[in-house]
Amino acid sequence: MLNVVKKPMEKVKTQITSVKQVMVENIDKILEKGERIRLLQDKSTDLQENSNRFQVVARRVNTQFCQTHKKTIMAFTLTITGLVLVLVLIFTAQGKSSATIVDESHPVAYSAP
Repeated sequence: MLNVVKKPMEKVKTQITSVKQVMVENIDKILEKGERIRLLQDKSTDLQENSNRFQVVARRVNTQFCQTHKKTIMAFTLTITGLVLVLVLIFTAQGKSSATIVDESHPVAYSAP
């Protein structure tokens, strides 16, 4: 009779052991997932910080580039303006010098005061 009672008890103990094992495995999986979530959060935080640093550096580089570009454009504009001014002065001076040419075939008499 003890044998009959013992079998269902062993069956229950085996089931309990099996359930405990499944629960331990589930808890381990949950802990692993928690660790992976923590790692993902850390990586996300690092990515956000790197993104912010990149944004600051990109703005600084863009500002420097714009300032350099403006200076280049100003230098180019001043150079072109200077060249145009020199050309205008050269052509204006040539026009005045050709207008002051005296026709020597008709001498003009000047009277002294």
